[in-house]
Amino acid sequence: MAREHIGAMEAPCPALECEDGRFLCGLIRRPGHYMALPNDAADPMLGRLFAQALGVGRGCDSSDP
Repeated sequence: MAREHIGAMEAPCPALECEDGRFLCGLIRRPGHYMALPNDAADPMLGRLFAQALGVGRGCDSSDP
């Protein structure tokens, strides 16, 4: 997802945020910051869209062990 929207090409994702020992998706929390938008007015709407696109709350779908 970040590769499509902020040009992230390597790991770890530059939108990966750590707070209180937890890793969180910055594209969900502060999308305007990572997309270089002029302000954070669209953050709530964009964050919901990114969360939906990433499947937040639907469990992990990774094929990795």
